[in-house]
Amino acid sequence: MLSEVYNYLAGLNTTYQLRPQTKYDTHKKEELKTIYSKIKDVGLKSPLYLISPTESNRQFALNIKDSALALQSSISMMQDRDSDDALMNRQKVVVSQKEALDCDIIEGKNENLPEPFQMDIHHLAREQENTGLDFFATGIGPKEGSYSFQITYEDKTSEFQFNLSENTRNREILGKMARAINKSNLGITASIENGEKENTIHMSLRSKDTGRISDKDYIFQLKDTSVPEGREGLVSFYNLNNMSTPPINASFTINGEYKEALANNFILNNSLHITLREASEAVEVGYAPDDNPIYEGVRQFVSDYNQIIQTAADYPFGKGNKIVHDLKLIANAYRNQLESAGINISRGDGKLTLDESLARQSIEEGDMGEIFSSKHGFISRVNYKINEIKINPLEYVDKKVVTYPNTIRVPYPNPYITSMYSGLFFNNYC
Repeated sequence: MLSEVYNYLAGLNTTYQLRPQTKYDTHKKEELKTIYSKIKDVGLKSPLYLISPTESNRQFALNIKDSALALQSSISMMQDRDSDDALMNRQKVVVSQKEALDCDIIEGKNENLPEPFQMDIHHLAREQENTGLDFFATGIGPKEGSYSFQITYEDKTSEFQFNLSENTRNREILGKMARAINKSNLGITASIENGEKENTIHMSLRSKDTGRISDKDYIFQLKDTSVPEGREGLVSFYNLNNMSTPPINASFTINGEYKEALANNFILNNSLHITLREASEAVEVGYAPDDNPIYEGVRQFVSDYNQIIQTAADYPFGKGNKIVHDLKLIANAYRNQLESAGINISRGDGKLTLDESLARQSIEEGDMGEIFSSKHGFISRVNYKINEIKINPLEYVDKKVVTYPNTIRVPYPNPYITSMYSGLFFNNYC
């Protein structure tokens, strides 16, 4: 709706789309006053112009202002160091032995990151495994009757009951038991595996969890609870409570301090998600700038920079070529620094291109951050030029000088220029 109203007030025949706002377009009251004061200063020092309100003039004034705002927004995004989600503050974890562990920063937890540390991984956490006795698959199992047994998994208990008919074979009995255990969602995976001898099978039970809770040396236990009189229960008969692999905690040290964890993935310092992969010594864990979001920010800057050059170059009248000329002069003055960081400058139209591998390298080494943070370098001079365009885009449209300001008398705001500019000022952003 706002776009339609703006197009009507601006008198444009073509549809002008308002640029989506970012948090860097938002201004406080005092900032708006400063912008308005700069607009008045332009009027104080400016000649009186006769500006032809043609479609191309109005469209160019809006487009070049919008392009300037977009470029300034991308610069502000790259220069931001105070916001929690600032691109240049984002880091990634660097691990010296990637095969030993994975480590990622939890989103929004950069402020809690521990100092770089060294980790020795003694052994990984392990699940519990029970392995039953081998039986011939087609052999006859326990005699007919009603059998029941109980599985205790940590603090949960489930009861299982089976009614066996006469001459039921081991494959059928173990298969039914495995399916029932798997359906119970206790956290145990039951499977029927081949035994050591041909045509023999046994049941294997594995816990989904790892590690030992408190002083218990097991995660789950099985116990017969009801058997036909004078007979052996199913757990006992198939030896299902035989713990072939006991559960253990992950064991490691961080900067020499001994620690244990129930699982191989855990949270450290409420900021790092660590997954242990294998035992290893002297694993160095540190940080570097996260090249992915920073690279995307640089790519957006390059896109917005090229857009303002294209907008100025497409305008056949006025001083569009002056914008291109000034930006090319600025870029060429810093060509060596930019190209060493992967930002190449076209010798023809002055547009920028990115060498991705070189740009990512410069991000990790901190050179890209230096380009955007320097107070007297390439970005600073581009920003100064963009401010000139943003405050007075009508400087670059086709116009004729009517009269120069009276330099003898005290200057006063030029209502003609202010009036022409007010349509741009009262946009949805400044």
